[in-house]
Amino acid sequence: MRLLEKCMVFFKKILCSFMNIHIGIKMAIGYVIVILIPILIYSTYFYMHITDNIVKMHMTGNQQLMEQSYSNFKGKISQVESIYQMFQMNNAITDFLSGYQISEGDEVYAYLKDISPLFEYGHASNKPVSSITIYKYRKSLVDFDYYILDADRFKGSMDQIKSIPPGQGLWVFETQGGDNFLRYYRKCYSKDFFTEIGFIEISIKSIDLLGTFDLFHELGLLLFKYEDNWFVIQDKKIQKVDEKSNKNPTLQYFFTSGLSDNTAKNLEDKKILVNNLEIKELNIQAVLLTPKASVTGGSEEYITFVYLGLLLILLSLIYYAIISSFTRRLVKLARHIRKTDHENLTGYPGVDYKDEVGALIKSYNGMISRIGALINSVNIAELKKKEADFYALQAQIKPHFIYNSLETIRMMAEVNGDSSVADITYSLGRFIRYNLSRKKNETLLKDEIENVKNYLQIYKVSMGERLQFNIEINTDIETVKCPGFILQPLVENCLHHGLSGMRGICIIEFEVYEDNEFIIIVISDNGTGIDEDRLKIIMAVLEGALDPVELKPKGNGIGIVNVHERIKAYFGSRSGLSICNRPGSGTICRVRFEKYGRRLLNAVDDSR
Repeated sequence: MRLLEKCMVFFKKILCSFMNIHIGIKMAIGYVIVILIPILIYSTYFYMHITDNIVKMHMTGNQQLMEQSYSNFKGKISQVESIYQMFQMNNAITDFLSGYQISEGDEVYAYLKDISPLFEYGHASNKPVSSITIYKYRKSLVDFDYYILDADRFKGSMDQIKSIPPGQGLWVFETQGGDNFLRYYRKCYSKDFFTEIGFIEISIKSIDLLGTFDLFHELGLLLFKYEDNWFVIQDKKIQKVDEKSNKNPTLQYFFTSGLSDNTAKNLEDKKILVNNLEIKELNIQAVLLTPKASVTGGSEEYITFVYLGLLLILLSLIYYAIISSFTRRLVKLARHIRKTDHENLTGYPGVDYKDEVGALIKSYNGMISRIGALINSVNIAELKKKEADFYALQAQIKPHFIYNSLETIRMMAEVNGDSSVADITYSLGRFIRYNLSRKKNETLLKDEIENVKNYLQIYKVSMGERLQFNIEINTDIETVKCPGFILQPLVENCLHHGLSGMRGICIIEFEVYEDNEFIIIVISDNGTGIDEDRLKIIMAVLEGALDPVELKPKGNGIGIVNVHERIKAYFGSRSGLSICNRPGSGTICRVRFEKYGRRLLNAVDDSR
């Protein structure tokens, strides 16, 4: 238990020390422990594992190719050995070797008529064959210089010939005039196969047979070991290898490392791979030497690790550049915050990037600005508190004084029998009360329409019968909320811009109805309408295609844009208003309230 407690204390100290380290060093330690070390371990294991698999697959592939070449080789020597059967089973040959010709003429005749064409056919049907010679034990009546010779003219070892078992042949590897030959020997017998009458020698250049194995010149070197001598295929020739003076690095390493003394099995050395195959027919051992660097893809040992190290260094530099791009700013911000107090409220002067650190700096600067503003506002608020209380009391007295004064005027007009003055005073009082008494930015749609009606009543007193208006409400609006002062500016536009220049009757029609998605308010007049170019500009501003500054030169349209934006903000983006010229004369303005944004009241607002 005490050991466990000591370990816990030790790890806590390490953790505490780590938490106190600079953030840049923490990122570097994290990179080394979490990324660099695992990558190096895994890469080393992966490289060794892959290299080992590649080497094994390569050696297996080489061995299969050698065995395939061996199969092709056996097919070729079978063709060569079949030449013997052609001569052994020919009666003219056996008769000639047995001495059935009585005179020299008979012997020459049989040689030219039957034997010479057979040899020529043997050469023509087996082009790789260099020579076919039969050595006979019987002395010829005529001494021939080719094809069939007396046995005493044989330059080889007769002991080898005598050692050939019946029914079998013997292959011999020999060097003659700088070329290497493979010679096939087999005894020839009489017709009854009881008497040896000679033996056949079939010669073929060794490259024509052993060249079957020359499939590896791009992979490595192919060697042949016959008795105690080594031969190599080079430049389409089989040449004897001088172990001491050879300059080929692969051959030098093969002989100096001792691998040449142990070729009975496949070997994997640190520099070369050794595949072997025994050619039993010739008593020759074929050995394929493959430089390991050509298999693993590198000419120098551990070159892959060098490349990996360079890649890791490059990635580490990129990682450092990326990490330092925000850790450096965090460190500077932390230093700046340490210097900040109630007497030194200055923002951080760093570059305003748009990443998380930039957002943090922006938030910090905004907080400092707000704190400074709050401190100033607290001081100012204390100084103006009494003044604000006084103005608040005064503001409560003025509206009531105006309402009472208008009500007194209306009562005096009724007492004096002047109904027109009483009506306009009544409408004006309700209009002013609606505009001054509301404490919120929203109202009921029915109150907004009532305010429009009072506004029109005031104008009707001055315009008389020239102004006619009609308000139709074809849907339930008792509980519908809407922003305040959105309809009166539209009606005011009709009066000031559409009807102000007319001398005849001015008509304003006001209709409220609904469909499946919207509550719709239509306000129309019979005025002069809007110039088409100006109307296009107004609609483009309402649709967001133009900036509202385009309306400023003439001034009209600013109030419409304001109403449109307030409706969209309150009811949603699908709500708003649109304006068009009415056919004939006049203007039509449609206001749409989206029902999904419709506000319903459970009770009447008592503040009206």
